[in-house]
Amino acid sequence: AMQRDSHPAEVPQPAFDRIIQWTRALPAGTAMSAPPMTRIDASLDTGSARETPIRFGSEEKLFGVLAMPTRRPPGAPAVVMVNTSANPRWGNVRVAVEMARSLAADGIATLRMDASGMGDTALDTGTVGRPYAEAVTADVMQAAAELHRRTRGPVVVLGICSGAYHALQAACRDPAIAGLVLVNLQRFVWREGDPPDIVR
Repeated sequence: AMQRDSHPAEVPQPAFDRIIQWTRALPAGTAMSAPPMTRIDASLDTGSARETPIRFGSEEKLFGVLAMPTRRPPGAPAVVMVNTSANPRWGNVRVAVEMARSLAADGIATLRMDASGMGDTALDTGTVGRPYAEAVTADVMQAAAELHRRTRGPVVVLGICSGAYHALQAACRDPAIAGLVLVNLQRFVWREGDPPDIVR
């Protein structure tokens, strides 16, 4: 059940619970002590950009990776990359990472986001497995606002499948979004309660 498409996939919680119970039942003294944690710089220099994990949005519950190019032409756009279905910010086979690094080489900043309930965004922000949830559109608008605040340039939103739907909906509501890249847009309208499989 965990290996199905991302939106109907199920987390095998009973299996995880059994692992935790087994670990707790181990005799005392068998655990190894971990070295003390040290704070490190989480940024990554890719040569053409500095990638930094950021928290943003209401109460900073949303998470993303900001890629700021080392050379950014004046007036260059910045791109928000929206989740596809329930896939985390790196996208299927890391497509979002590859695109972000390619864009950075051309001087374009990106924000690879995790919307509500996805990836490293706080779990209490959304319901996993609902790729068309209304909350995701609001998250896209918050991501666009955050990227504009950091770059001061026009913001374009890129989405694939359900991400394209949320990009379109966000642009219809937020005139600050300057452009769209919509790939495989399957719905123009979504009604709360529609089953995700309706897109098939």
